[in-house]
Amino acid sequence: MNSPSSLRSTLVFLSKNSGLFLITRIVGVCVSIGLLPLFTRYLTTSEYGIIAILDSTVEIFSALFAAGLGRAVVRFFHDTSDERQRRRVVSTGMILTTISTICAIIAIAVFYRPVAFLAFKTHEYDRFVFLAVLTLLIGIPGGMASSVLMASARSRLICTIELLRIIFSASLRIYLVVFLEQGVSGVLWTNFATSVLFNFGLGIWMFFMVGISVDRSLIRPMIRYGLPFAPTIICTFAMNSLNRFYLQNYGSSEQVGYYQFAYHLPYTICMIIVSSFERIWSSHTVFTVSQAPDASNQYVRISTYFLSFLSFVLFSVAIFANVLVKIFAAPSYAPAALYIPFIAFGLWLYNFHIFVRTGVFLSKDTYLITINYGLTLGLTFLFNWLLIPRYGVYGAAYASIIIYFSFSFIGGLIYKGFGYLDLRRMTSVAILWISLVLIRYQIGSGSIYTEILCNIFFVVLFLVLMLYLPFCMSKEERGEIFAFVKNKLRQNGSIPQIFKSKGNITSR
Repeated sequence: MNSPSSLRSTLVFLSKNSGLFLITRIVGVCVSIGLLPLFTRYLTTSEYGIIAILDSTVEIFSALFAAGLGRAVVRFFHDTSDERQRRRVVSTGMILTTISTICAIIAIAVFYRPVAFLAFKTHEYDRFVFLAVLTLLIGIPGGMASSVLMASARSRLICTIELLRIIFSASLRIYLVVFLEQGVSGVLWTNFATSVLFNFGLGIWMFFMVGISVDRSLIRPMIRYGLPFAPTIICTFAMNSLNRFYLQNYGSSEQVGYYQFAYHLPYTICMIIVSSFERIWSSHTVFTVSQAPDASNQYVRISTYFLSFLSFVLFSVAIFANVLVKIFAAPSYAPAALYIPFIAFGLWLYNFHIFVRTGVFLSKDTYLITINYGLTLGLTFLFNWLLIPRYGVYGAAYASIIIYFSFSFIGGLIYKGFGYLDLRRMTSVAILWISLVLIRYQIGSGSIYTEILCNIFFVVLFLVLMLYLPFCMSKEERGEIFAFVKNKLRQNGSIPQIFKSKGNITSR
């Protein structure tokens, strides 16, 4: 058992390093989910499916031309504390990214029609594909600039930009989709305008900040470090999106729409936690923790608390699936509720990979990541091919669980990364998760109010069992956590003071 001081230091880390980003993500997700009842009444299930196929298609171009250079810049940024050299690192990475983006735009201008036909088996949506891919490409330099700001601990600036992006995107999308009834075109033009204004604009601003300076000695190491991430992004696309193409071929756009909506709800809610945590973790803290004398214990504690909390959130989504679909979608989307529990559990398994790859990030042995993603790519093709033609949307949901499990646990074996996880506890949480979901779905519900009360009971039961079952948490550890939360609330007092405290911490 770790000492209380070690445990407290872990809890302090978790509370200090994600507050402001978590608040920003909550705002973004609340806006996104809050607009679903509106948009599902102006976008048919077929149109929702078309947007899903477009989103999946453009991810391929992100993988081919971003080439992991953003991660490379962050990694080499932390290799030096000299500000002048850091600016050269950033400038070199930005120039390489800009060159690759220009090449990508030329390529898409030539090949977008064949790409559109491969995706939809028709040329009807050619212009949609061109606009969607162009939107992604012009935003790549801005994505790197955002990663640099994260590595520089400019959290206030990042969150301000993100809030402005949320407001602008939501307002323009409402105007184009609801008032002008532009449908898919309205969504795409909103994405394009947002990317130009914020991503491209941020990239230009970063060039003014760091200047144009190329360190030739960094070019080859950056490419060598970042290149393995290109196939990993393609494999990530396959894991998350290939099933849409199988559903399109073996089913219909309506089935794609059902699955996309079922995936969108747990994924969006999950990203409230994951994106705010991982942006700090991958760009800064994973390297800082490695310098602590009890680093191995810190990594295990952080992964345990993060994944346990994430399991509670996704369990709640799975239990409330039917209610959420009734609230946030038109009646025509009702079948989507059947697939949410499977997808939610799969997403939880997927995020184990955040921690099992820690050793690879520290050692720079990124070629191991390519091996894992390559194996997972093969499994993705195999299980989607086996299950979707036979079981339809259910097959896609079943395949996602198998693929995400394989991705995280084969990765753990390849990276030798299970030392960063408490597998005994995570197995206990998984068994508890599955058991309670199965029991809940064997119990019928009468009115919507009865259903909500029953769901609340199971959510509370899951939390209580996760805290008090001895194989999930020890008594001493539980006492430390409760004491930490009480002290934190007592120190900060009101909610505005808590937000202010978090903002001050993250800005240091």
